[in-house]
Amino acid sequence: MDLHALLSKATDTMNVGRAFGSAYERGDKLIIPVAFVAGGGGGGAGEPASATQASASAATSSQGQGMGGGFGTVSWPMGVYVVTDDSVRWV
Repeated sequence: MDLHALLSKATDTMNVGRAFGSAYERGDKLIIPVAFVAGGGGGGAGEPASATQASASAATSSQGQGMGGGFGTVSWPMGVYVVTDDSVRWV
């Protein structure tokens, strides 16, 4: 997976819909869910084995070394805005 695809999936994951769902209409009211959404991630890197490292120790692997990465999110429902023709209120 390339970086653009990974970031796209991360962006799709971090939205109010994960906590609440999409905005919807009920009668003459528009209900807009609000949530606190946060996330973070990290990347990885690797290095090929060098001839010096491989011969320095019998326990050293000649395959090189690498590290991975990860991503996580958290979301908390906060409330909803209820919108009518002449008012907006927080619930």
